[in-house]
Amino acid sequence: EIFVRSFRDGSGSDGIGDFAGLTASLDYLNDGDSTTTTDLGVDALWLMPVHPSPSYHGYDITDYEGIEEDYGNIEDCRRFVAEAHRRGLRVILDFVVNHSSNQHPFFRDALGNPASQFSSWYKFTNPGNTAYQGFAGIDVMPELNFRSVEMRRYLAKVAEFWIDLDQDHDLHDGVDGFRCDVAKGPPHNYWKELRLGTKSLRPDFMLLGEIWDNEQTIAPYFHSEFDMAFDYPLYYSMLDLLSGKKSPDRFLRDCEALRGIYPAGAQLCRFLDNHDNNRIASILGEDPRRIRLATGLLFALPGTPLLYYGTETGTPGMKPDPDLRKPM
Repeated sequence: EIFVRSFRDGSGSDGIGDFAGLTASLDYLNDGDSTTTTDLGVDALWLMPVHPSPSYHGYDITDYEGIEEDYGNIEDCRRFVAEAHRRGLRVILDFVVNHSSNQHPFFRDALGNPASQFSSWYKFTNPGNTAYQGFAGIDVMPELNFRSVEMRRYLAKVAEFWIDLDQDHDLHDGVDGFRCDVAKGPPHNYWKELRLGTKSLRPDFMLLGEIWDNEQTIAPYFHSEFDMAFDYPLYYSMLDLLSGKKSPDRFLRDCEALRGIYPAGAQLCRFLDNHDNNRIASILGEDPRRIRLATGLLFALPGTPLLYYGTETGTPGMKPDPDLRKPM
């Protein structure tokens, strides 16, 4: 997982990470040569939002087909994807469709304007379109209304745009998957629709769902929706094990129990930290031995291990969120 803003400044002039810096660092991540040992050897990159946004983190988007100007432009993005693919790396883009920014032109057109063509695209709560539902009650993140057929058609076009990044109808030179933010927000039938649409374009296109909840809540999302989900239940169990609150035997029983709940073929993404959770180095007191033990456990488990940028160097960080996302 990479936060482009905090990874590497390719211009060397403003201290802000960008696509130029990310592309220049690809050999550090995976140089495409299986005989070398100087790269990390990762085979997929999940990028936090790369679209224009008034926020530093990018999770309130103003243009779903644009690139945040601090990161470069669409050509820089295309060049990065091409170079990643040349090294055998897949690229997974953050797909944030539960809500947009309140600065998005569609929302601004509909706010206070019930006659707007985008009026039905958001969850307005009064006749004058002056009150609305925001994600987690946050006004700057108005929620999209998935009862709107037109809005869903628009999102389908957005998905197709990123799959065919240079619009040449070669569907393998765009991104290779979506990490679907706030997956519990949109209804199940939308994710089924997204799966049907993306898989019809590219059968190997990967959908990864963010469902921070228990295993009973996560399991249904594998039924014709997501290929993979973050394993939050095992994450918390791992933290208990590493902190001494849980015995190894109990941890192994948790692993076995989870296997019986998820359907056959369900892929689980295991992780020690991410942009929303305290960094594992800080949780473990920045003790190198304990950090190595934690990462050893992560890579020994079945499933797909997720490495958050900086974890490999023991980067610390505790909430508030900006401290979890500092430059590497």
